[in-house]
Amino acid sequence: MSSTNKEKVDYLLLILNCKRYHYKAALQKNTWLKFIPNNYKYYHIIGNINILNDYEFDDNNNILYVNSKDDYLTLPHKIIMAINAIHSRFDYKYVFKTDDDQFLNNNKLFNILPNIISKYDYGGYNVSVDDHYSQYYLIHNELPKNILLKKATYCNGRFYFLNKNVCSFLLNYIDHFKNSIIEDHAIGIKLMEYPNLKILNFNSNNYFLDIPKYVNTKFHIYTECVNCPEIGINAIKSFFKYHPDYIINVYLTNDDMNYINKQYNNKNINYCIVDDQFKLIYNNGGHRATAILWSQIIQNCKNNNQYIIHFDSDVLFLNNMIDNIIVEMINDYDIVGPIRCYKYNLNNRDDIRNMKDTVATYCFGYNPNKINIDNYDEYFIYMIQGIYTPDRHPILDFFDPITFNMYKNNAKIKYINFDIIGGLNEYGSRNNKYSSFNSLFDVGDKIIHFSAVGSGLNYRKNNLLNNSNISSYHQAGIKSLNIYEYSLYGKEYDDLDDNIREFKLFISNKLQD
Repeated sequence: MSSTNKEKVDYLLLILNCKRYHYKAALQKNTWLKFIPNNYKYYHIIGNINILNDYEFDDNNNILYVNSKDDYLTLPHKIIMAINAIHSRFDYKYVFKTDDDQFLNNNKLFNILPNIISKYDYGGYNVSVDDHYSQYYLIHNELPKNILLKKATYCNGRFYFLNKNVCSFLLNYIDHFKNSIIEDHAIGIKLMEYPNLKILNFNSNNYFLDIPKYVNTKFHIYTECVNCPEIGINAIKSFFKYHPDYIINVYLTNDDMNYINKQYNNKNINYCIVDDQFKLIYNNGGHRATAILWSQIIQNCKNNNQYIIHFDSDVLFLNNMIDNIIVEMINDYDIVGPIRCYKYNLNNRDDIRNMKDTVATYCFGYNPNKINIDNYDEYFIYMIQGIYTPDRHPILDFFDPITFNMYKNNAKIKYINFDIIGGLNEYGSRNNKYSSFNSLFDVGDKIIHFSAVGSGLNYRKNNLLNNSNISSYHQAGIKSLNIYEYSLYGKEYDDLDDNIREFKLFISNKLQD
């Protein structure tokens, strides 16, 4: 196709992605990609060896499928096939390339780039190497250990640009890219053959952050395992299965930490040790102790200008749940999570049906800067605990007074669909795609929340099971604990019905995915 018949666009941004990490693309689309100038087009590049042609454009979703494998070993072939696709369709000036794990922290970059690069063929953060065997396998264990990288100067794959003439040159050497493994080096070493190559060295690290680094700086992700490390360890393990690069702040005692460390270690666990006095408060009343802890976390995160994401210790992650919350919070929502229905509440509370819905706290995020409180005193703790509100109106559950306080400060709330996060929909229904199990607990595509398991464990540890004054809440907690232990460990109890046995099989299948 001649250039006169091609679509004209000044700049094209290619982002290496894969089907497995579609949620990374979603995070970028909902953040910095919304702000690129109108004279740019961007595409996430996904490999698909089953397409009939060399490439297929999905313009509605900004995806470019190329006839290549969708794995880490074939990135050079994937990028050259993407360059071939855009070279065939568009009349353009420059191509920019980045990765799906990158976060742009300066939205002015794409406005200032045209003036910076106009005299250059190729550019980015320059790396010069002699002949050596790559050590990248230490970071990406799918790579072989014997990759020989020849002497070259190339631009780091985090971000680089190529002009149209350079792209045309590279397309003569597709076999070179088929036989290469390290994408950025494959581009650079071939361009050493380009006549009079003009290469720009600029520090892309000043503009891009790895997404995990951004998240770990901007978000305080935490759970509490005080007196219940036997439960918390499963939540932590499942978290890292789907969020391996994010840091969890785990609040617990020294004994709890020692229990977890004997069975599991991860460099991204930040242990936050509570003192013995705090442990006593937990023993005397878990919700009050939790409220005290949350009060401290809220104050610290406000001071550090961090968002907060919390999950209960009795959840199991079945997929990447946290990025659903992060995407919405970066997208200017102040409270994100499962709905807690007031109008359609299931507690037969007619006195609250005229009030706004709030958020269930088993896995949710919020912006503490939207909490308008003058004094972080005992009354603030009562508000977190859900037993006091300055407006004296009725309350349904834990943290609700804080949510109502945030509403007064114009906080925006986003409810995650109950097919994804479990629990209720806006009409108080549990009839999601997992309705037979979601009627027992909160069960969605990406998370299971067992509810009150920690309370049941605390009751058992304190030998209170035979207490005639046991509350209905603790009775429910003990039953949840029995189901939890049966579902995860196969421990039999007398009061388990057939639905529970099906639930155990469901969990086993999910954990094997």
